[in-house]
Amino acid sequence: MLGAASGLNRPTVTDLNGYTFERYVSDFKHTWAAGSKEFLFRKEIFETELARVHAHNKRIVFEIRFF
Repeated sequence: MLGAASGLNRPTVTDLNGYTFERYVSDFKHTWAAGSKEFLFRKEIFETELARVHAHNKRIVFEIRFF
């Protein structure tokens, strides 16, 4: 909702497949230098959290289909 309200073209829940940390950095205009310690630290957090979101979404789809 925030993205639509502010005119930004951020991904929705349905198009997170293929969403990358590099795209996230661009979408939110972060200025970490690629390959820097901070960049790599943030990338690890991003990838962990994105995997958690995907796992959650899979559970929701399973529950909707089979319950």
